[in-house]
Parts: sequence; C-alpha cells; structure tokens
Amino acid sequence: MLRSAIVATQFLTRIPLSRRAGETHELARAAAYFPLVGAIVGAGIAAVAWALTPILGLDVAVVAALIFGALVTGAFHEDGLADTCDGLGGGFTRERALEIMRDSRIGSYGAVALVLLYAARFTMFRTLGGRDLLLALPVAAALGGASGVTLMAWLPNARQEGVADDVGRALSSSTIAIAVATPVLLAAILCSIAAPLLVGAAALVTAIAGLHFRKRLGGITGDCIGATHLAVEVTVLACAVGWTRVAPLEALRWP
Repeated sequence: MLRSAIVATQFLTRIPLSRRAGETHELARAAAYFPLVGAIVGAGIAAVAWALTPILGLDVAVVAALIFGALVTGAFHEDGLADTCDGLGGGFTRERALEIMRDSRIGSYGAVALVLLYAARFTMFRTLGGRDLLLALPVAAALGGASGVTLMAWLPNARQEGVADDVGRALSSSTIAIAVATPVLLAAILCSIAAPLLVGAAALVTAIAGLHFRKRLGGITGDCIGATHLAVEVTVLACAVGWTRVAPLEALRWP
C-alpha cells in the first residue's frame, strides 16, 4: 500500500519520494490512490490561499495558490487539456486529431483552454474564499482523479499504446472500487448534504467526456484523462460555488 501511494504521488506530482520509477503493474495498483493524491494536492493549494490571505489579500493569495499548484503538479493535467483541445478542435478526422495531440506545441485551442481554465479557477477560488475552498477543492480534485480511473476502466485506448493503455488493461476491480469510493466518502465527510450534487456533477461530466472521446477518437488517451480531470474539477467547484450561495457547504459551521 505504501509503495502504491508513493508511485501515485510521483506519477501525479513533482514530489520526489523515491528514486525508482513505478512500473506498469505498480502504476495500475497505484491508480487506487489517484483520488487521494488529488485530494492532498487540492488541500495544499487551498491551504496556501487560506494562509496567505490575511497577509497578502485574497487576490494575491489565490494567484500564489495557483502558482503553487502548477509547481507541485508540473501542470500535468493542464498539458493534457491543451493537447486534447488542440486535437479535437483542429483535427477533423480521428487520425488527424491524434496526430495533433502528439505534438508538444500548444495551438490556439489549447492556449484558449488554458486561459479560460485559470480564469475560472481564479474566480471560483476567490468566490469560495479560504474556508470553503479548503472543503471544496480536495473533493473536486479527488473526483477528478476518480474520473481518470473510470475512463481507463470503461474505454479502450485510442492508440493501443502508452501509459493509459497499459494501466487500463491492468486495472483490477478492487482498484477501481477504491478509486471511486474515496472521493465519494470524502465528499460526504467534508461537504455533507452537498455531496450528492458534487458527485453527481462529476459523474455526468465524466460520462459526457467519455462518450465524446469514444465518438471522436474511438477511445481515450492520457491527454483525454487529464482534460477530463480538469473538466470535472472545475464543474464541481462551480457547483460548490452555487451551493454556498444558498446553504453552508459543510454540515456544521466552524467556530
């Protein structure tokens, strides 16, 4: 379990916990911890915003938190979002879309997607504020992590090669169950009666994304997983913002 958690952390972040890279069978087991790692990273980002707000003000604190998140993760999912948007936006055929997604250069669709992503994050981080962000962001990031495991278990790889294909083929039912149950439990603990809304929104976005990828590409790629993770995360945060306008996000108000 410890080795799997280390492999998951090293795969999703830039934190050097071990000198040995995870092998395919290890990464398949580590997928169970993807939502947990996402939740921890999300909590760290929210904690930076919360801690710096009294010192720097909310706007600067949110920017610092976003920078912290990019440094910790190496913009791992953001790269996938940019490549996916470039491929689906610029490729009119399956083959052309996959070819564009292989290109490491960012095109206009990817650039626009990243600008809108960070604009949405900044606005929602600022609207939620420190305390509610500490509750919502870990849940949003955990649900994003679960969406990736769900897609790998559900759909074939569009290229029949790569990490997503190798891991998807080796996923066990217990790994999938843990990956799905972790964010659901976390949402129930942190967000109380708002949990069904947040989980339902994540499931809907994952299903829509999966169906779209299957139609356009015949399956998924690692870039698709990163793009879906961020789409789920942003959607869950938007739902949390809407919820806080009518009711507390947590069960009991902290003193």
